[in-house]
Amino acid sequence: MVDKKTIKILVLDDDPFMQKVLARILTTLGYTQVSICGNGYAALEMIDRATIRAVGESAYAAGYPTDAGAALVVEFDGADAGLDEDADRAAAFCREAGAREVRRAADDVERLRLWQGRKKAFGVMGRIAPDLLVQDATVPRTRLPEVLRGIMEISDRYGLRVGNVFHAGDGNLHPNLLFDRRDAAALADVEAASKEIMALCVEAGGTITGEHGVGLDKRDYMRLVYGPEELRAMADVRRVWDPHGLMNPGKVLPDDAAASDAPAAVGGGGDSRPAGSAVPAASGQGASGALRTAQGLRSEDALALIAEQTVTAPYETVNPYCFEPPISPHIAAEEAGARIDLQHIDACYGALAARSDCVIVEGAGGWLAPIGPGLAMADIAHALALPVILVVGMRLGCLNHALLSHEAICARAAKFAGWVANGIDPAMDRSAENHATLRAGLGEPLAVIPPLAAAGALPDLAAAAARLSDWP
Repeated sequence: MVDKKTIKILVLDDDPFMQKVLARILTTLGYTQVSICGNGYAALEMIDRATIRAVGESAYAAGYPTDAGAALVVEFDGADAGLDEDADRAAAFCREAGAREVRRAADDVERLRLWQGRKKAFGVMGRIAPDLLVQDATVPRTRLPEVLRGIMEISDRYGLRVGNVFHAGDGNLHPNLLFDRRDAAALADVEAASKEIMALCVEAGGTITGEHGVGLDKRDYMRLVYGPEELRAMADVRRVWDPHGLMNPGKVLPDDAAASDAPAAVGGGGDSRPAGSAVPAASGQGASGALRTAQGLRSEDALALIAEQTVTAPYETVNPYCFEPPISPHIAAEEAGARIDLQHIDACYGALAARSDCVIVEGAGGWLAPIGPGLAMADIAHALALPVILVVGMRLGCLNHALLSHEAICARAAKFAGWVANGIDPAMDRSAENHATLRAGLGEPLAVIPPLAAAGALPDLAAAAARLSDWP
């Protein structure tokens, strides 16, 4: 027979040294003392004052004293014959150590209520701030006190609120950084503080995750734990099982390590792809209106291109220039003190072309949109010798825009590969007549994209591809 007992404000471990170390967890935070005893506990969880108060003010209030500095929830399991003895001994040690309260669950109803204060902790964080970044790191239990103190120092330095909810029994920390993403400065502070917290945990002998893995946010932190050779070896092993970079791309490994995780160049010896397979890549050469992330500025358009391509490449190769304000690229570059260099764009394009059957380059702002002194988007197409597909937003004014753009493309002796009718306005007046006028001036469209509000089947992409079969 198995039974469970729950005790609040209690830590337990059989090792005398660990008893002292874990007892310092709460005293480090300046709250109460705890005693550690016994063995056989099934769970040992900690929640701090900010979290206790948030839970206490919610519909999930578990009866924790809201003025407490922190609480530990400990659960034993095992044979019924030994549980009461362990719980009695643990409670006595806690009282001797000066714990302000030791509460034991008399039945399953009380047990579940005590656990509710811990299990609902993440959900009620919204009462404190509209957004939170939950980190996941693990440190040796012997280092928990100093790491917790360090997290508090980091959060104080950045002026951030943090709620600690974590698995104390195995040193798995979950500091919750609370903020409002609408505040760009606060978002930047959260990202900087998060990076420092990860470095702190690694320096304490820990690692960057305990249970939630490594994704977009944490992959750059892999460098804190592994050196270049180790990361390269991981990329090489991954390429054996995933030669085309199709499985969960952009995760686990940093961009510079994953860069080797790509198929051989088209036509080169050792290309392991099936005959006739296509490996497209996409490139957004310059993007403005980007968002701040833990990895730096990221363009939503560029991320969408990366999601659709079937090769793995560093973000900076796909989107060589990325600016935050949503303005013309030449203005954004000037304000950032940057210069858009065609040679750099050419190098990035070449890196993608070397591992792909085709590369689609998305322009920004239009054919004659300036990108720098004396340079326009058209110069990128000319430098890369690219055929041009004109995307026409079907709405009032599209005729003049499309016909002028077509004339400008031909004036630069660029190959006009065709046009796509992009349905923007579902209520466009005289839509059929506008389509007919564009067909007369530009030829039959490669594809017609219906408005999102009225979208049914996708356009015939195979037919569009067939019309492009005569590309040089």
